[in-house]
Amino acid sequence: MALGGILLMLNIPAAAAQPTPFLYIETIQAVPGGPLQMDFRDEGTGATGYVVEYSGVLGDQVAWTVDSGAVITSLGGGEYRIEVADPVEPNGFYRVVALTSSGPVVAQFAGTGLQVTEGGTAEALVRFSSPFTGLLTYRVEGPARGYSGPLSGSVVVNNSLTAAISFQIADNLSADELSFLTLIIDAGSSLRAGADSQALITIRDNDAVWDGGFVSEGLDFSFRYRRTSSGASEQAALISNGDGVIPAGEYPAQLSTPSQPFPASVPISLPSDASALGIATTMLLILEAEPAGGGVVVSDDEVQGTATLITTYPDRPHLSSSRPGRFILRRPPPAPSTVEVELVNNP
Repeated sequence: MALGGILLMLNIPAAAAQPTPFLYIETIQAVPGGPLQMDFRDEGTGATGYVVEYSGVLGDQVAWTVDSGAVITSLGGGEYRIEVADPVEPNGFYRVVALTSSGPVVAQFAGTGLQVTEGGTAEALVRFSSPFTGLLTYRVEGPARGYSGPLSGSVVVNNSLTAAISFQIADNLSADELSFLTLIIDAGSSLRAGADSQALITIRDNDAVWDGGFVSEGLDFSFRYRRTSSGASEQAALISNGDGVIPAGEYPAQLSTPSQPFPASVPISLPSDASALGIATTMLLILEAEPAGGGVVVSDDEVQGTATLITTYPDRPHLSSSRPGRFILRRPPPAPSTVEVELVNNP
């Protein structure tokens, strides 16, 4: 039920639910800019307590926060009143959680499969069976190493049903393959690891060697194109095996904007003994890919765009030419790797 941007939800954990008992909303009273008051009735859930939580959005992976300012008063006969003196957000959502568990709090991940790109931050949401206060400790296993300190950590939790574990994956300029890490919740005297206490983190490298090709009227050739990224800096190079017009070798690309992979220009200078005509030759391959239609494709695994091959013969300028065409780059499917993943340990 929405009222003035506030939604009240009554939530009963599955393990505590019975065939018929429910929590029922009876009244909601709200004054714009003032307190929020809600009455509800418990018809036999067996709850030993309740907690009020809020969130600015809804979703399966949302981290709900306990509203420590909310007051729940028993009115007798299974009737309860919630008073929120000052709503946390002008537009948000509230829910009431019925607590039935006893003994150690159970902690487990909301999702056990996470994906992150190299250089990004891996974040896993942990849910508790009842409000928890204390240290949530964790460790990382797999082919990983940290810049400093051990590959473990802790999160301070204060009377909450959720907590987030996050750590940053370091960025490098080497083209590695797909890597995996396992994030594990450690149990303690007041915290027990649940069934989903391990999460698999898949790390996709933002550096790769792409298979590429140039096609124009009367000329086509293949090449490989290495793209590496570190922070906001991009680097690239064309790699030729010598089967086409470009001799075998690696040729660094010049990027118009350091933070963007395209447009890119690849200058290639050939001495006379390496040129097909036996004269000094300069080639410039220009690759442009702007995602604005016209057959241009820019995705994580494929890039298509326009290309121009400019060939210059300083000693024979009348032979110089400019050949328009198209290029395509495809990123090969990643394979599992045992390469160590570097983690940045934040204090």
